[in-house]
Amino acid sequence: MSELLEYIASILFSLWVALIVVTWVRYEKLSHGKALFILAWLWPLLLFEDLLRLSGIVDWLSPFVGLFYFLPALMMLGLFLLIHPMLMDRPIAYRPIMYLSVGFIFAIQIPVLLLSNSDKVELLFNQPVGMPLQNLPVYLVYWLSGFMIVAFGVRLVDVMQVYQRTLSEQVVDINYYRVPAIIGLMA
Repeated sequence: MSELLEYIASILFSLWVALIVVTWVRYEKLSHGKALFILAWLWPLLLFEDLLRLSGIVDWLSPFVGLFYFLPALMMLGLFLLIHPMLMDRPIAYRPIMYLSVGFIFAIQIPVLLLSNSDKVELLFNQPVGMPLQNLPVYLVYWLSGFMIVAFGVRLVDVMQVYQRTLSEQVVDINYYRVPAIIGLMA
């Protein structure tokens, strides 16, 4: 099982390197190149606990367990804030609520950060099963992050579909500006 995880981690690391190279090459051409570059550099932190579990150096890095639970929601918010202005003319009216939702997820993970190092090591190797009240901080962070990712994903698909529908009113040659594959991938 650990060999499979090492293999998957290697593939994901290779994808990350490819993303960094593409972002670096097209950095000046992208309208939001700096923000995309920052998001690309944050991506490996999603795998931090898996790499920590595989590395065997858990003892002195155990204080960092649970530190990056909010990161998927933050990255999805960043992706949403990058794509939305490129497709829609009107500004995002509920932007402060978006930032507050990521801040709320970070605040909810604070009890996990306050656990002792031995409890964090136990959490790292034995994911919580059952006991919803005892494991509420972990469950709540994962649930809210997942909900936020799905909500922003649905909103992005909706924005892309509105863009596709109104494309003929904006340009003459719509085939050049259509993005049907991206809508399917986001869905």
